[in-house]
Amino acid sequence: MDKLKLIDEVINTMMPVLDEEQIRLLESTLLIKLHGVTVTEEHTELAVSERSWEWYLLKFCADKRIENCAESTLAGYCRFIRKMYGTIQKPIEQVTAEDLRYYIAIYQYRNGKEKPLSLSYMNDMRHCFSSFFGWAYAMEYIGRDPSKGIRKIRVPEKILEPYTENDRITLMEAAHTDRDQAIMQCLYSTGMRISELLSLNRADIQYTGRRAEAILHNTKNKAERRVYFSEKAVFYLRRYLANRQDDDPALFVSVKQPFRRLSKSGAWAMISKLGKSSGIHAYCHRWRRSFITDACRRGMPIEVAARLAGHKKLNTTARYRVVGDDEAREAHVRFAVA
Repeated sequence: MDKLKLIDEVINTMMPVLDEEQIRLLESTLLIKLHGVTVTEEHTELAVSERSWEWYLLKFCADKRIENCAESTLAGYCRFIRKMYGTIQKPIEQVTAEDLRYYIAIYQYRNGKEKPLSLSYMNDMRHCFSSFFGWAYAMEYIGRDPSKGIRKIRVPEKILEPYTENDRITLMEAAHTDRDQAIMQCLYSTGMRISELLSLNRADIQYTGRRAEAILHNTKNKAERRVYFSEKAVFYLRRYLANRQDDDPALFVSVKQPFRRLSKSGAWAMISKLGKSSGIHAYCHRWRRSFITDACRRGMPIEVAARLAGHKKLNTTARYRVVGDDEAREAHVRFAVA
C-alpha cells in the first residue's frame, strides 16, 4: 500500500475519537516516524545536478517579476524554499508529496516546541510550495507537481478590530513628537500601507487648500493610485514639516542625526512602543483597517474604499471591514423584519 494512503486511512479511522489538534499531531507524528520507511532503501542524499536548486529558484523569481510580483513576496518565497530544500536535500525532480508533508510536519513542531506554529504561517508555506512546484511543472522542469499532494490548511478567520476613537486619541496623546503624530494621522486619513507612506517625498504632496493629495508609485501591486489627506492630517503634517531642520527630500525622516528617510522597522517600533505605553495593541496596519472600517461605517461605498486602499478585489476590502456589535444592533433595529 502507498504510504500516504496508509496515513490517510489511519487519520480517517481516528477522526471520530480525536479532536482537530490531536488529528494534526497524529498526522505529523506518522509522517515523521514513517519517513524513509520503504521496502527498498530511499536515497535522500543531495544529488549533483546540472541545474541546481538555486538555478530553478532564480528562474522562478525572474518569471514572477515579469508577472509583477512584489519583491517582499519574492523574498518570502525564497526564504521558504531555501529552508525546505536545505532539509529535504533531493534534486527538484525527485521531491515527492511525502517529502513536503514531512518537512511541514517537522517544521510545525520544530525544536520540540509544545505550541506549533500558527496555521496561517503554515498555510503561507504551503502556498509558497504550491506556487513554486506548480511553476516548475508548467515549465516542464519536473514530470509531476508534488505540492498537489498537500492538503489545504483551513485557517480560522480572526476578527482583527480597528482602533476605537479612544484608542486613536490615547495614541496621539502618547506621541512625543510632531512626526509621530503626523504619521498616525496620515495613515488613518489615507488608508496607506506604512511602506507607501514612507516612500513619499515632500515634493509629492500636492496641497489643495486645507487638504492635500499625492500619487503613489511604490505600491504593493506596482500600480499608481491617488491618495487623499484630510484637513486634520494636513494640519499635523504641515506642523511637522515646518519644524524640520534638515534638507532630506523624504516626507518622514529619523528624529536623530543623520536625518535619513524613516525605515519601516523604525515606524513599526515607534507605534508598537506607543501602544505598549498606552496599554493598546498598536501596529501600523491597524490604522489601515481603521480607515476602511470607519469610512464604510460613515456610508462610503465599499467599491470606493477598495480603490482608495489599492485593493484589486472587493473581498479583500471586505475582510478589512469590521462590523461591530453596536453597528449590527442598530442595523437590526432599522432593517430587520418586525
